[in-house]
Amino acid sequence: IIQCNASNLDWNALARASNHLSQLLEQIDLGPAILASFRTLERLQKIVGGPIPADKEWINELCNELHVDRRYAEEALAGLGRDIRRLTMFLRPVVHYFEGMGAVESFTKMSDYSQTLPDLALLLEPHLTNTDLTTELVLNVCQRATGFGSIREELDLPFGEFNKSLMAVGEDPDIHEDAHMEAILTYITFNKNMIMDCLRTPYIDRFRDYQSMTDYVKLREEIETLGPKPEWLIEYHFPDPQMIKEMIDEWLSQHGMPPMMGAKGFPAWAEVRTKNRQSIKSFVQSHNNTIKAWCFKNHVEPPANWNDINTTENLCNTLNGLGALDFEYLNEYDLITWFASVEAWPTGMPKTLKLDELGLKETDLDEQKYLEQTAKIQREKEARSIIFNKRVIDPQEVDHDSLASEINDNLSIEITTMKLDHMATLNTMPITDKKRSATGGHRGNGGRRSLHPDKTDLIGFIGECTVYHWLKRQFPTRDIDAAWVSCNRSRLLPGNGDDSCGCDFKIHYRRRLLYLEVKASLADPLEFEMGDTEIRLARDCSTMKGAEYRVIYVSNVQDPMSTHLEILPNPLSDDGKRFFRIGSHGLRYAFLRIRG
Repeated sequence: IIQCNASNLDWNALARASNHLSQLLEQIDLGPAILASFRTLERLQKIVGGPIPADKEWINELCNELHVDRRYAEEALAGLGRDIRRLTMFLRPVVHYFEGMGAVESFTKMSDYSQTLPDLALLLEPHLTNTDLTTELVLNVCQRATGFGSIREELDLPFGEFNKSLMAVGEDPDIHEDAHMEAILTYITFNKNMIMDCLRTPYIDRFRDYQSMTDYVKLREEIETLGPKPEWLIEYHFPDPQMIKEMIDEWLSQHGMPPMMGAKGFPAWAEVRTKNRQSIKSFVQSHNNTIKAWCFKNHVEPPANWNDINTTENLCNTLNGLGALDFEYLNEYDLITWFASVEAWPTGMPKTLKLDELGLKETDLDEQKYLEQTAKIQREKEARSIIFNKRVIDPQEVDHDSLASEINDNLSIEITTMKLDHMATLNTMPITDKKRSATGGHRGNGGRRSLHPDKTDLIGFIGECTVYHWLKRQFPTRDIDAAWVSCNRSRLLPGNGDDSCGCDFKIHYRRRLLYLEVKASLADPLEFEMGDTEIRLARDCSTMKGAEYRVIYVSNVQDPMSTHLEILPNPLSDDGKRFFRIGSHGLRYAFLRIRG
């Protein structure tokens, strides 16, 4: 900041530079305070550039001059002391690296008397005489340092040697285990085919005999977890490829396998695994019907793997666990034999797919195909259907007019007599309360498990239809048909609705425009999910005069006599948000009733 002859540097010269100093410090407002400080120290006859005086008179004088509380001044001085101690800590391994332990002991002992940066610079300078580094450079590096690693990098010191100096002065070594692990994993990834050639060599005969290869599978997984040698972490920032290769060759040798580049004759490991997975997929697509037809004709239960919608994935995972996907390209016979070895082939079924050898005809396959299609249709129907009023309703077959009439006829007295301003009594939601499970819901909002879209649509219609008939009972002279604005209205009323407006009903009530969003569930999960448009409208209503957003929570819609309707506050309003907790599954809001 100031460059001049030290013999001419006095408090008067510094005082004349006070405004320039404040500009250089980018603290222009401090100019007068800096000037006052220099003049005070001049009056007290303190030495420029000398050690911090032992007496406390100057502290009192400066505090009085600058109107600073004595406590704050002492905290600032303590901070300066901490900075010196921090620099000393960073400098000790540097001194050790250049001059050894004896120099460190001397430096540490003398540093106890250093109170300022110039003191520390004078103490450090003799220890750098045999280096290309200047005292100013080393101190600047240590002042900026975020740790010992940054000091090593900026001073360009050898990684391993500097770590030895760190440990010699009692500091933890600068190690980078994550960098080592990443380097090893990257090397293994790029050389996976070559490594797997070595692993496969001792097990090829067992593979061709369709025998267990659990040891191979264990080693295949173990190679992915290889870590650095402990001494590497001290000596190297990260290992080079040759080091990693030698380590892997050593590991291979310990398990009786040839070194890398010493095994040939296998298909590329990644390619053969991909091709074999594709072969299993083609096998299942082509022969699933044949296997099921044989089982049906011979009164044999198909293996569990063949009764699952994820047959291909299950079989791939099973053979991968055996190591059978890794060696050679699998043909039809290979697949059947491996399936049979793990009971994934029907009991008693010949290891062939020829119809005459299986005692099957094309008509058997046609019959099985018809059974499969029928079962698939039934599964899809069950997935989308709901139980309503003790009977099954298929959304694709439902008569919405009849369903609406049934809902209206079965409204409970509790619902028909409830007023629009009867808000539910809720508990303030505790932050640590565990999340509740849920099932069913309007537009998928009643449960965490994914439901068939047709099912969620039907649940939503039942919930909105319940609210529609409730509102008609409450306001017999009002046009509730016009108040219903969602797309579900078109299933019952003329005209199209709009699901992008953020609510299901709009109704004027006591000089306010109420936006009502219906959330329906088959059960009573005490939570619901809000979409983007709903959240946007609810947020707008929280600050909008003359408008109010409410959630109409309709639970147990599968049983009309048990259906419960509750009016909840806006979960995004300042007053309402305390009653809700946002769940981890999307924008899902949970709440608690007050019991009793």
